[in-house]
Amino acid sequence: MAAEGAWEEDRKRHLEYWVTAWEKASDHQTRRKIEMWNNRAEGFAKNTARGTNRDRQRAVFEFLESSGVRVTGAKILDIGCGPGNYALPFAREAEHVWALEPASRMLGILTKHAADQGIENITPVSRPWEDIDIDREGWSDRFDLVFASMTPGVNDKETLSKVIRASKGYCYVSKFAGPRRNNLQEKLWQQVFGGIWAETSMDIIYPFNIVYAMGYFPALRFLHTQWVNEESVEDTVQKLQDWISGYTKTTSTILQEIKAVVDSEAVNGVVREEVEAKVGMMIWKV
Repeated sequence: MAAEGAWEEDRKRHLEYWVTAWEKASDHQTRRKIEMWNNRAEGFAKNTARGTNRDRQRAVFEFLESSGVRVTGAKILDIGCGPGNYALPFAREAEHVWALEPASRMLGILTKHAADQGIENITPVSRPWEDIDIDREGWSDRFDLVFASMTPGVNDKETLSKVIRASKGYCYVSKFAGPRRNNLQEKLWQQVFGGIWAETSMDIIYPFNIVYAMGYFPALRFLHTQWVNEESVEDTVQKLQDWISGYTKTTSTILQEIKAVVDSEAVNGVVREEVEAKVGMMIWKV
């Protein structure tokens, strides 16, 4: 009994530490992020339709299957579904998919693709996960799988706990793992702030440790990924402006620096963005 009591005290301290750490690291500017993803919707959908993203999709589905998740006939909630990279393939096998996405232009792409493909078992929900009341929606213990892939909507213990409360089966959460490389963001950060850019708010270390401290034992897998986006000067300027606005006010000086970085990278009006990262994926049963 004494050992169990000591473990319980350690678990509580562990949970409190990681809850506080994630709260300090997280960006809770929900409305700004929605605007950013609306601006990026078409380019994001185009870029994620490429082969590299399909490889990542296969890795996710293989991980789900090996962890005991059965998509066939399931009720699935996809949090931060974007243009439907997972919601659409889920819907081909699932009983029904609820696709939650606050960026209306992202959701518009999903609904168009669903209509074009004759998929009718997706319910689009245009709201931020932070604003969802699980009990009011009737979503408590509702879903066989609650799926949250790389979404900024799961950003603290409260939003993570809602993932668990909504599930009657499995939960999936993925985030970046460790430092990632982005040639444009690194160059702009050096230009504006000096030093090395490091972003930790979207790291899997926070939700993993919180879920573990809550008494679950998630399966964890890491995936190394890299991709290239090629976009116009105008679209790249907008993307970098949206990104840097999370760290500083976009003054006229900042806008000039963004334009200078983009112009220095542009070749024949096209800017190449090179990204390399590790993704942490975790699955657990409630």
